[in-house]
Amino acid sequence: MGTSGECVDIAVDEVDQWAEITALALVTTQIKARPGQPFAARLRTMRLGASQLSELSYGPLLSQRTPRLIRQSDPELFQVAVIASGRQRIEQAGNATVLRGGEMVLYDSSRPFRSQVENCPGGSMARGVLFQFPKAGLPFSPHEMDRLLAVPLNTRRGGGAAAGTVPRHGRRRVCGLHRFRGSPAGYHRDRPGHHRAGSSPGT
Repeated sequence: MGTSGECVDIAVDEVDQWAEITALALVTTQIKARPGQPFAARLRTMRLGASQLSELSYGPLLSQRTPRLIRQSDPELFQVAVIASGRQRIEQAGNATVLRGGEMVLYDSSRPFRSQVENCPGGSMARGVLFQFPKAGLPFSPHEMDRLLAVPLNTRRGGGAAAGTVPRHGRRRVCGLHRFRGSPAGYHRDRPGHHRAGSSPGT
């Protein structure tokens, strides 16, 4: 979504729109909002070469990436999420954790995951920063990475501290350039290696 260095800023008020936007900008998932409650979400994202930095805010939801969705579309990315506010539970690779503001987690677009997000106290939206980067660039085996998926990473020391600096400092740059706002219909820009649900490579 967008070209390198260009910022896209989109706000939506329907969960189906959010599912479409995140499929284009992040990875394809099944998303359900809390029944009977209004929904709102916002994505501000900027590509940085083969990587991407995004700032997200959203209401309570359940998000799942299933084996079927992975077969349909897998950009083969790792995603590092830093939770700014709200509470988020994530499950992947046999691990499960509940994250709160200031905590960080790693997950893999090629493995099924399930995430449940709750609002902050007082009803304000949950917020976070997400950094996506190609898995091929890391000199680690899948087994070595599996033990790090869906577990809290220490943002103050070790590898977690190094990884955490990218979303934290990069957040200052997100959407500092050019902004768009509107419906998902205006943002159907497929990225190399990224295919929408229901399509296959080359179509």
